[in-house]
Amino acid sequence: MRYIRAAGVRDQRSTPSGDAHSWTHKAACSGMPLDLFFGPPYEREPAKSLREADALQVCAACPVRIDCLEDALIPDPKQQHGIAGGMTAEERISERRKRARRLGGKPQRKVAKRPARKPSRVLVDATGTMRRLQALATRGIGSKTVERHCAHGSHGHLGDIRNGDCKKIDARVAKAVADAYPRLAALPPGPNGGQAFALARAKGWAPPEAWDGADIDDPRSEPRTVRIPAVGFARRLQAAAVAGVPISVAVQATGLSRTFLSKLRSGGVDTLRPEDAEALRKAWPQVAASEAFSPGTIGQAVTNGWLPLSAWEGVDIDDPDAKPRQTAAA
Repeated sequence: MRYIRAAGVRDQRSTPSGDAHSWTHKAACSGMPLDLFFGPPYEREPAKSLREADALQVCAACPVRIDCLEDALIPDPKQQHGIAGGMTAEERISERRKRARRLGGKPQRKVAKRPARKPSRVLVDATGTMRRLQALATRGIGSKTVERHCAHGSHGHLGDIRNGDCKKIDARVAKAVADAYPRLAALPPGPNGGQAFALARAKGWAPPEAWDGADIDDPRSEPRTVRIPAVGFARRLQAAAVAGVPISVAVQATGLSRTFLSKLRSGGVDTLRPEDAEALRKAWPQVAASEAFSPGTIGQAVTNGWLPLSAWEGVDIDDPDAKPRQTAAA
């Protein structure tokens, strides 16, 4: 033969006998370099003809030539050239067409095995997760804070869930929020706490305590109506008026309406929503430290007999039954 085996070329045609093509270990080409049958790149035609003649000579004496040919006649995008089964690529194309005409159909094609699909996501009802996120918002815990404490769910997606824009969500997100919910409810407000709190107040979302004793995940369950006695907050606003701090300071600090706060200060509100009580509680240090002064406010306090904070020293100002240390404004 005119072809000399190239040194160092690894034989890729040998296959262990246990493989689907176990006949290959009996092939005459076993152990020969691939270049003999498939040719080196940029091969010139005279050299190609001589090489193919040598390859066909090997195939002619091969005991498993028929097996090789049957395998090579199945079109494979990765093997459209070279010598196989004693035929050139052009001869194999012609043979495929002949067989297709005899069978009255299309040549058989090798179908690449598709990789196994990843398990699809498990979706669950979003009601419980939505309620938990809404309840956290009433504590000033925004979606960015929740994201930092959950292994799954971006703050944007969590915000969509909280706003009721998602009916079904990934079970992993639901579990992550449920696991983090108890400790999140005890955290101080995050960077966007003010925004979350204002949104919760505007939407009227139920706080965590409203779900005590109820199944927060059951779409049919309803939150309890939670109201907080208003007397302590009324007394604080009255004491601020005694110091000359106008109601506008409380309006700006809490975001609540002037009409509502004026009614609260005058004793016309018996109970508060939890979110309103929380707003007043957070704003009170700012109101008490305000340097704003209104003589008209002092006159109103005197007319109504409101008491200063000193009247409540040593007394629980939030206890409706508590008695002040003095009974008239100074």
